[in-house]
Amino acid sequence: MIRQAMEQALGKLVMDVRFRDAFFRDPMAASLAAGIQLTEHERSALGRTRPGALAAFQRYLDGKRIEDPIGELRESA
Repeated sequence: MIRQAMEQALGKLVMDVRFRDAFFRDPMAASLAAGIQLTEHERSALGRTRPGALAAFQRYLDGKRIEDPIGELRESA
C-alpha cells in the first residue's frame, strides 16, 4: 500500500503541473488534498526531487505519445 502511494505521488508530480507546484509549496497539504497518504520520510524524499527534472520528464513523455486519428494513444518510433 505504501509503495502504491509513492507511485501515485510520483506520477502526479511528473504529469500534474498544479499538483507539482502545490507539493513544492506545501507537501503535506498537497498530498492530503490529492488523497495520497505519505509519511514524512516519503514527502521528504519526493521533496528532494528537482521540480525542473520532473517537468523535463513530463515533456519527454508527452513527446513520446502520438494521438492517432481515432483518439487512441500509441508510442512513437
